[in-house]
Order: sequence, then C-alpha cells, then structure tokens
Amino acid sequence: MRWLSGLFSWMRRLRWVARRPRALGAPLDVHSVNILLPRPEAMMNDAPSELWLQHLRAELPFAPSGFAEVQPPANVRELTERLGEAFDALGLAVARACQGAALEDGAEPDWFVVLADRVLPLAAWMMGVGAPSAAEMPEGLREFAERARRVPGVGQALRLLGDLQKQLEQAFVQNERLRKQIVEAQAGYFLLLKVQVESRLAPLAGEGGAVSVRFDFPAAGQRVAELVPPPAPGSPTSGVVGRVLVPALTVSLQRGEAPPEVYRRGAHLRAR
Repeated sequence: MRWLSGLFSWMRRLRWVARRPRALGAPLDVHSVNILLPRPEAMMNDAPSELWLQHLRAELPFAPSGFAEVQPPANVRELTERLGEAFDALGLAVARACQGAALEDGAEPDWFVVLADRVLPLAAWMMGVGAPSAAEMPEGLREFAERARRVPGVGQALRLLGDLQKQLEQAFVQNERLRKQIVEAQAGYFLLLKVQVESRLAPLAGEGGAVSVRFDFPAAGQRVAELVPPPAPGSPTSGVVGRVLVPALTVSLQRGEAPPEVYRRGAHLRAR
C-alpha cells in the first residue's frame, strides 16, 4: 500500500499559486489566473507522488474530454503542466466573457466548457476519484468472513489457524480507516477547488453579483436514468451507478435582480 502515501504526500504539497489579478479591459494574459496546483519544485522528484500517479494510471480510467486529452498524464511534470494550461484557458475564457464575447442561444459559454471538460476531469483524476481503493477488502474475503461467523464449529478451526477471524476483523477496521482518510483528502481538495473556481468566475457576476459552484457525487447503486443532471456524454445511460470518475458540476451566476443563470453538467461515471 505504498502508493497511498503518495496521495497524502500530494496533499501536503498543494498550495495556492497566486498570480497577479488581471484588470478588466487590460490585454489578455495567460498568467492572469489563480491556480491550485502541487508545488512543481517539490513534486518533480517526489517518489511517493510518482508512485501515486503510477497507481492511478494502472487502476483509474481517464474521463472522456472534448479537448482530446484522453490519455492520463505520464508523470507529475506533465500533470502539473496540463493543470496549469487548463486553468490558464479558464482565465482566458472568463476574460473574453467579461469583454462581451457573443454566445449563441442555448450554447454553453466557453468558460463553462473549459471548466467541465478540462479542469474538473483532470483534478478528479489527480485525486483518485473513482479508483478502486486498496483499502477495499476483496469481496471473496469479505464473504468468507461472513460465512465463517455463521457456520458452527468454524470458529474453533479459525482459532487453531492463528485466530484468522480476529485478524480479518482488524483488517476490516484498518481498511475502513484508510478509506475514510482517502475520502477526507478528496473532500478537502474539492472544497479548496470550489473556493478557487468561485473566485476565478466572480468577474462574470459583476459588482454586487454572486457565483456558486457545486460538485455532486452520485451514490453507488443509484439508477443512472434517474440522475439529475443526466450523466455526462460518454457515460452509460442505464443500469446503476458503479463508480463516479468526475463529479457533476453546477454553476449559478446571479447578476443583480435578474434570474440566476444556471449551467449544469452531469457526472462522468461507470455503471455496473
């Protein structure tokens, strides 16, 4: 389970990289966006983080994207560069929208497309959303332990084999603890990402307006056909949710007294 240390090493090295805010009306600048990224100088030679990415590449599908980035990053350097480019593209799209870029009726604004198709899938993959957890006990072993509790006489045999049942129970407790740590690490990151994205989108609402960003994770076992919003393109449309690769995204813009503008994109998921 050495790869797990890579996730927490990754989380410890995350920081805000604050680039100077761009004044509205000034020339567009690809470096005018605040981004939440790993510290490149601390990550490039960080073996646990590289181990974490190797684990993700082996275990976690990379969500489809409208930007042809269908292959997961090969290493920390590539991941950092792609995240930076995605956030830069988001900043440029926001700046264009603030300058009055035209939007076709019914079309999603460029900034929302970049956020939904580039930033969010990459951030979710980086945090291991949807990866089979090494803390998850194989189902066969779990079923064996359950049967052992119900069959008369098996308990004595297990004790003769080194109290295997007790060891299994301890393993279950440890696995639950590790799974909780993974979930907490992911939740902490998405909370920071929410704050960061709301800050980045704030100019769209104007003075006195408000921006709200929400990430939703459909629960395993929910019927896919009943999800609101519907699953993202490329996801199954029937069956039940097996695992979520990218959360659903909702962005609400409140400009003055006008009704809020709401943009939604469903979660990328796998069904079972």
